[in-house]
Amino acid sequence: MLILTLSSAQTYLSELFQEQIHVGSLSLQILQLWRIIHLLCAHEYILGILSNFFKIFLWL
Repeated sequence: MLILTLSSAQTYLSELFQEQIHVGSLSLQILQLWRIIHLLCAHEYILGILSNFFKIFLWL
C-alpha cells in the first residue's frame, strides 16, 4: 500500500509540472497544497489500517 501511495505521489508531481505551464501561479499553489493534504490523509489512513491490524494480531 505504501508503494501505491508513493506512485500516486509521483503521478501528482508529474501532473503538477505539466499543469504549471497552463495554470496561474496562485491556482497552482492551491492545487499543490490540496494534493499534499490528500497524500497526507492517504498516509494517515494506511497507517491507521496497519496499526489496527497489528493490534488485532497482538491479541491473538
